[in-house]
Amino acid sequence: MANKKEPNERLLIKAQALCSRQEKCLSDIRKKLVQWGATPKDIQFIEKRLLADKFIDELRYAQNFTHEKARFNKWGPRKIEMALRAKQIASENINIALLEIDNNANKKTLVDLLKKKLKTLQYSNPMEMRSKLIRFAISRGFSYNDIETSLSVILFE
Repeated sequence: MANKKEPNERLLIKAQALCSRQEKCLSDIRKKLVQWGATPKDIQFIEKRLLADKFIDELRYAQNFTHEKARFNKWGPRKIEMALRAKQIASENINIALLEIDNNANKKTLVDLLKKKLKTLQYSNPMEMRSKLIRFAISRGFSYNDIETSLSVILFE
């Protein structure tokens, strides 16, 4: 019985392995631990250890998440912010991560997205086209001011 590990120690090792493979936040780990049958006491112990040992860093997670979603998924700042809030990331960490988004690259992404969407749109008048483009860009998480600026760029080229 001396070599049998306590359940929370076994779950800790499993959680550490998960965190070392891929960046995770506390809410992701909490969900996994519940799936694995951890007790609330075990979850609290494991979370403290993962944070202390730097397996989880919410700011690092927010920065990586923001970078990936902006670059690869072409999400705007508002959509990224809402996704991070859904993962229960602290507002300070979200704000720091969002500051790292390159505004010029963000605006270029929006212009490219709108140009691409415009090619696929079916519309009967310019107002319909404009409203469809605005709805599309808002659903991607871009601000109305940025959308207006980008629309003026692509419509008056």
